[in-house]
Amino acid sequence: GRTPLAVAGDEAEKTENVPPKAAAAPAASKTAAAAARASPASGGAGGKPLATPRTCAEFEAAWKRVKSDPEDTRRRALLASIAPRDVPTLFRGGVPTNVFPGVVAAALGEPAFVELLEALTQTPRFDVAVLFVAGAAKKAMTRAWDEAIAAAKEGDAAARLAEARKAYKA
Repeated sequence: GRTPLAVAGDEAEKTENVPPKAAAAPAASKTAAAAARASPASGGAGGKPLATPRTCAEFEAAWKRVKSDPEDTRRRALLASIAPRDVPTLFRGGVPTNVFPGVVAAALGEPAFVELLEALTQTPRFDVAVLFVAGAAKKAMTRAWDEAIAAAKEGDAAARLAEARKAYKA
């Protein structure tokens, strides 16, 4: 199901309007492609397949189209279409703070997105996006990180999540 952080992210999307920045065309990575295959159809339940966003504006538009997905399947498929190495280019002006909590929530729900979460920390204004997560959304993010690390159990994924979590201050 959807995490409280995803719901809190939806509220931020409704209340905040951040201008998009242009970016280069990203391509799917092997781990992200595996996550997309692990999810039900790339387009999710009843939706058409999602195109890989080439710009931040395209990402925001696609994110708004899939934000009502109750299981986050389409959100994860959208994230899976983006190669982690292309995240800093896609979000060259920073991850819009109105979608940031939802992106993190969807990524934390899929073990294959560790690299994407790490890549988000390399985007401009990342610290600003983190600062805008407050109140209930901040508590939900902390819970989501706890659950993701517990689900990863031990090993490389858990260690990488624990290290990335420090940057998210959750």
